[in-house]
Amino acid sequence: MIKEFRIKATQLLMGTCIALMLIHALVVYTLLGSNYAEGPFYAVYFFFLPVTLLGFHLIAKQFEKDQQSGTRNFIIYIFVKMLGSLLFLLPWMVLKSPYFMELAYQFLALFFPLLFVETILLIRMINLYFDDNVEKR
Repeated sequence: MIKEFRIKATQLLMGTCIALMLIHALVVYTLLGSNYAEGPFYAVYFFFLPVTLLGFHLIAKQFEKDQQSGTRNFIIYIFVKMLGSLLFLLPWMVLKSPYFMELAYQFLALFFPLLFVETILLIRMINLYFDDNVEKR
């Protein structure tokens, strides 16, 4: 049951990332100033896509083994993701890139929608476990 959910969740996360990328590119090239389009705005996806998919996969795998670990692992994952975000943005910050502020704004604008989707998926995964336990009783 959890394996099927994990496949569907991975598809939803991939779809969300692709949709955000398309909307992001559209907004950058049509609504925002030239500073946003000149910087490497696409680089944030090299961070978000692998980290998001790997993190959720690891949380789901651990949840299969220990159903009490879902929330704790999610909090640890978010903490590690925030530290990874700082490390990802560090080169632009240290080199005082002229695109750093624009990249940081875009990074945060993508971080929170993905966090929202990940939180919804975690809640569904935990509810899936509790629904199975209620049916077994």
